[in-house]
Amino acid sequence: MAIINRWYQILQIMNNYQSIKQKELADLLDISRQTLSKNIYLLNNELDQIASISTEDGVYTLAVFDINEYEKILAGKLKRESDFNSTTKRMAYILKRLIGQEEIITIDQLSEEMMVSRGTVSNNISTLRKIISDYEVEIIGKTNNGLVIIGEELDIRLIYVNYVMEYFPPELVNDSFKNLLSSYCHKNDIPAHITRLLTSVIEVSILRVRNKQLLKSINPYYENFIKNTEFFEYIYYLIEENFEISLSATEMDFIVYPLNVFNQGSGIKKVYNMNKTRHLFNQIIEKVEQVFSISISKDQFFDIMRYHLTHLTNRLVMQLDMNDLFFEEVAERYPSSYAIAEETSRTIADVVGRDVPKAEINYLTLYFEMELSGNGVPNKRHIAVICHTGMGTALIIKNQLQKVIGHDVHVTAYSQQEVSDETLDKYFAIFTTIPLRTRNTKVPVIQMNSIVNDSFVKEQWRKIEKNSLISDKKLELVISKISANSNYLDLINQMSEELIEANLVDDNFKDSILERENMKSTIFDPTIGMPHALNFKNRKIVLNFGKYDKDTNDIPKFVFLLAIPNNADEEINNLLLDVYDFIFRISSDSNLIKKLSDVDSEDNLRQRIMED
Repeated sequence: MAIINRWYQILQIMNNYQSIKQKELADLLDISRQTLSKNIYLLNNELDQIASISTEDGVYTLAVFDINEYEKILAGKLKRESDFNSTTKRMAYILKRLIGQEEIITIDQLSEEMMVSRGTVSNNISTLRKIISDYEVEIIGKTNNGLVIIGEELDIRLIYVNYVMEYFPPELVNDSFKNLLSSYCHKNDIPAHITRLLTSVIEVSILRVRNKQLLKSINPYYENFIKNTEFFEYIYYLIEENFEISLSATEMDFIVYPLNVFNQGSGIKKVYNMNKTRHLFNQIIEKVEQVFSISISKDQFFDIMRYHLTHLTNRLVMQLDMNDLFFEEVAERYPSSYAIAEETSRTIADVVGRDVPKAEINYLTLYFEMELSGNGVPNKRHIAVICHTGMGTALIIKNQLQKVIGHDVHVTAYSQQEVSDETLDKYFAIFTTIPLRTRNTKVPVIQMNSIVNDSFVKEQWRKIEKNSLISDKKLELVISKISANSNYLDLINQMSEELIEANLVDDNFKDSILERENMKSTIFDPTIGMPHALNFKNRKIVLNFGKYDKDTNDIPKFVFLLAIPNNADEEINNLLLDVYDFIFRISSDSNLIKKLSDVDSEDNLRQRIMED
């Protein structure tokens, strides 16, 4: 990777985090700590008097001294000031020449203009072909005949916007026009980065129209939300007046796409037509419910998600990457919601015709996590609070707990002298600031400080609820012995028949699960397979676990066959999500893989699920 691109990666991460551990930053960039230190040293030289990244006790911290100059750097100043010693600058120049002019250009010409060897240019073009493979565009030609770029006009323009404009300033859009545009955008509360993108898009559009390369169509999933606004009319007037050019409706829809890709606050009142978004949403939910056998409140979730989904499809059409604030954290923290978001991304890609980037999957994960984790257990819970500093402190902790956990939980405060096994056994959970003298109770006990940490309490409370459902036999566990010679379908057949013989599932369960498997494989990765279907006989979740000791490409190491009650209530839905979390966490947790390899009984498996 070119060093200047790495500098911008570092700036993006530091901008999001402000402070980050050296190891975490090195891991995110996939480089050694020594390479990271060298990059930050060089970057600090470029940031002189503008900003600085300092380190103390293994933690990097960003400090900004000149916000105006810093914003110019974020807008690409370092890239534009770079020379042709930069690989990415050379590739941007090659694209600029191929797209910006009509005539065929040769490698010799490019070599002479950039003052590098023909071999260097050839290598840069090979790399470029891979980079632009995500677009409907190709660089074709032979060494002696010259090069041309061909493809969809929309994608050719997007390549110019996304790659060339980062390194080269506008040539057609002059300072006078930029000042008029910036002033009007500022008046309408348009963020500076959107204004910069809008300027780049206008530059590229004027260039292509003057070269008689007109935009005739845009992906039908793109929508212009500001078409009938005063802002749109003014931009249209400003362009035609300054460039003496007539633009079609399609051209103008494209030009204002920077205003249609983020759900940012602004002075422009957007008008949404949600028909396409609703159609896409329905396809997403249908697929999610089919694959994961979970129930989602469609209307409520659509109201929450519709604006994000609408802007997401516009970003995909325009190949605009979101700034990823979460990196690897989301997949690790919310494995089941992340798996659902991945499935959702495949549905969106099929419908819209664009792949969904990792950053967008992370944002989708949060929406699913908010929706699915919002289904609280409805039954009122009784918990005890025990405190050694007196009843006053116990009552303060009680109020804090109810603020965190909710008022559907009944909290009783005790002093140290009042507790006994008989007193505590009736409670769902016990929160205590002291080590209990008596610990014969089977009730979960959470040791805590006098001052309650909200996130700690929420996490512990969630574990208690999950383990309560598992230990209350809402989850029926079975362990199957897998034949070494079985294929995956044979395994599903065998494990389903075992459940039918044990009278745990309905007689049609095997046919249902095999039918689902024929529609889409449930092998999620080499570690886990999760065949599942609805069960019309049992009100519990039935999990049949099988482990395959022989290494093979055809069968995953662990098979979790799930029979899910057809009329699942909220408790069962919550438990199902916890089981999904457990299963999807396996592939990234080597310790859990080892523990599961040693599982030899239902009780042992139940303990593994409760511990996770």
